[in-house]
Amino acid sequence: MEWLTLAMSVLAGVLAIAMLSSRFRLRRHVLHVEAQLAAAMSGLTAAADRELMLAAAAEHAQEAISFRRPDGTVAGWNPAAAALFGYPAADVLGRPDPTIPANLAGDLDETVARAATAPGVQRLDTLRVAKDGRRVEVSISVAAVRNAAGALVGASISTRDTGSGRARDAQLQLAEQRFRLAFDTVQVGMAIASLDPGDWGRLVQVNAALCQLLGYTAEDLQARTVADITHPDDRNLDRELTRRLLSGGQPTVTYEKRYLHADGRTVWALLHIATLDGPSGRPVQVLIQVQDATDRNAPAEPHTALPLTDAVTGVATRTLFEDRLRQAVFRSHRSDRVLAAVWCNVDGCVAVDGEQPHLTSEEILRQVAARLQSCVRPADTVARLGGDEFALLCEDLHDVPAAIVIKNRIEDVLRPPLVLRDGAVRLTVSVGVATAVGSAAEARQLLHQAEENMHAEQRLKTRRPVTSPLPQRRKLVAGMPVTGV
Repeated sequence: MEWLTLAMSVLAGVLAIAMLSSRFRLRRHVLHVEAQLAAAMSGLTAAADRELMLAAAAEHAQEAISFRRPDGTVAGWNPAAAALFGYPAADVLGRPDPTIPANLAGDLDETVARAATAPGVQRLDTLRVAKDGRRVEVSISVAAVRNAAGALVGASISTRDTGSGRARDAQLQLAEQRFRLAFDTVQVGMAIASLDPGDWGRLVQVNAALCQLLGYTAEDLQARTVADITHPDDRNLDRELTRRLLSGGQPTVTYEKRYLHADGRTVWALLHIATLDGPSGRPVQVLIQVQDATDRNAPAEPHTALPLTDAVTGVATRTLFEDRLRQAVFRSHRSDRVLAAVWCNVDGCVAVDGEQPHLTSEEILRQVAARLQSCVRPADTVARLGGDEFALLCEDLHDVPAAIVIKNRIEDVLRPPLVLRDGAVRLTVSVGVATAVGSAAEARQLLHQAEENMHAEQRLKTRRPVTSPLPQRRKLVAGMPVTGV
């Protein structure tokens, strides 16, 4: 009996071990299945993510993108395709592409077939027809689309409009030709200078008029910078005004400066400068227009030099006044202070007692000049421009109202009668003022505007008839030529 009991115990142990082994193998099988399911789910999630990313990329692409099934129907149509051809997605999904002309459908079929068998992307230049009937020249790129198992499920077609691009290129080319024609043939000097920090101021392009004005060949100028041909005293002005232009405060700057001619002499010029923007929208070059201003700026030769002091009144002549005005304009470019030019015209005079005055013009002009000098600061300039015309130059004013104060002061000081040897006379005068601030100042325009404002005041006045012994403008005064005119 003992051996039977022992045998039964051994058999029970073997059965227990067998059951445990079977349970362990089952557990391993379950874990393996779970791992396979997890991998499958991960693959499905990754595929879904890829599909979502591809769909988002097509949705926001700049080029027209469509997806074509093997049966030729459209499975995808992005907003760029709708914009290019005029068909919304609802009109094309599930149908053959309506933009493909019947006579060109075979070309696309062949390209799609090549994409299914050949590696890479297949390209085709062809025509499409938009919903409104427009014929659109396009370049298409076709790539096969396969599922996770590698089976072909369709084709991705990217379409780029090449016709409008060529039209834009043609328009740009025409615009460039027009600009070059105007640039090369205009009688005003023209130049384009670089703003590249490593090549600042180099003359990239110049025209024949500028070469003639400065005495250089185009090759000589293009080997130089703007500073190389600028008078040393005006280089700081150039740099400062260019920085002001680039700061965006104003679209252009206009000012006068001196160039150095190839033979060493000084050439005065009136400049108009504007920026040329690059693709980023930032200025990369400046366009410079150069007008010859030598005749009105260069000092006269010694044998023809005009006096700087008026022989009748002792104040400055027109020559000295205009020179000081130019210098004042240069100085104003470096500050935001106000510069004022005042034009004063003696319209006429009448004796206080009503009698015809027996007076010489010189006496009246001298007293007018003396009273005008009493109105301004020692640093300001009073000048006789000629005949019965005077001008005043006032620099470094705080604001424009300060110039109006000066105008009112002139009218007040000339209002009392002039007491002369043969009696007293009362004057009628007209005063015009022009102001400028900083780089907006330009000498010739400022003086011209002051004269125009004086004439406007004359027209507004209601005056009684007056008799005046003063001569007409810019003619002889008491037998003596007017100086500095």
